[in-house]
Amino acid sequence: MGRRLFLPAALQERARSRRRILYLEDPPRYDYRFLRNALLKDSSIALRSFLASAEPDWEQPASGGETPLTRETTLSALRGPARLESFDVVLWGDLDLDPFTKDPELHAAIAGNLRRFAASGKGLLFLAGTGYARLEHPGEGLEELLPIRRARPPQQKLPDDPEVKRWIDRLADESVEVREQAEARLIELGSRSLAHLKEARHSGDPEIRARARSVIQAIYRKLAEKDGGTGEGRAPRRLRRTEAARGHPALQVPDGETWTRAPAIRWWLEGFELRPGAETLVETEQKDPILVVRPLERGRVALLATDEWWLWRFQRGDADYYATYRALIDWLAGA
Repeated sequence: MGRRLFLPAALQERARSRRRILYLEDPPRYDYRFLRNALLKDSSIALRSFLASAEPDWEQPASGGETPLTRETTLSALRGPARLESFDVVLWGDLDLDPFTKDPELHAAIAGNLRRFAASGKGLLFLAGTGYARLEHPGEGLEELLPIRRARPPQQKLPDDPEVKRWIDRLADESVEVREQAEARLIELGSRSLAHLKEARHSGDPEIRARARSVIQAIYRKLAEKDGGTGEGRAPRRLRRTEAARGHPALQVPDGETWTRAPAIRWWLEGFELRPGAETLVETEQKDPILVVRPLERGRVALLATDEWWLWRFQRGDADYYATYRALIDWLAGA
């Protein structure tokens, strides 16, 4: 029988008072690497993180004294309200739920749990990446939690396209070879197949629903590489606080001059409008919303609408970079 570990009272109190953070991400973006490492170094933070694209045998990073997550324990926390309540803030990166489960009912359950988590007085921060650009991330149901929504054009009748429809039908073929051929052809057709694929997400066939989502994401990744979705070809735009941000605790950093050193970014989400009750705290000089927040009952939800916040670190140094994140995390946690 192993020995129990007894901590001095002061250390027990410190462990209880630490901010408990759950950080979920998919591609190991710059911000994931830099923010994760900064949180791990902060003794007042208890971090458990999960990178969905990591190899199964890779030990997921966690603060000292915290048990590293696995795919199973991460999914268990997301679908189990009691386990999720042990955290103060959830950071949701450029992650889709499909790596965990293709069950739409479970997607809805996870979205509902995250809503209850935030509404109970906790904080939820969405860290946008290129997967958010067409609301394919953060996942079906989760987009309703965002403080923004896409400004949608009037509904139009789908153009008749027998070839696209034929390939979509083949996504459920019994032959793996045929299914892979259909996916490849739909990706090759690109924008032409998108509207039909989005409709296919509501198909009565679960195979078509799941594969349509996967193909949509592949098309958007391909389009992003081609049309500047990674920021190439855009003129940099400097960040600034809005009038609504004056005195807001989410932006209260120790060095009052920090925001005079704000960097310029090249990639941000476009074509969105704020949901009722949301407000923009950080924008570009051309008024593109970058940090948007809104209350959710007793809790708080925020969206960082760029994946270039790491430029704070690159252009302004570690202190400014982490200070801006820490102020936001403290506010989300209810400080």
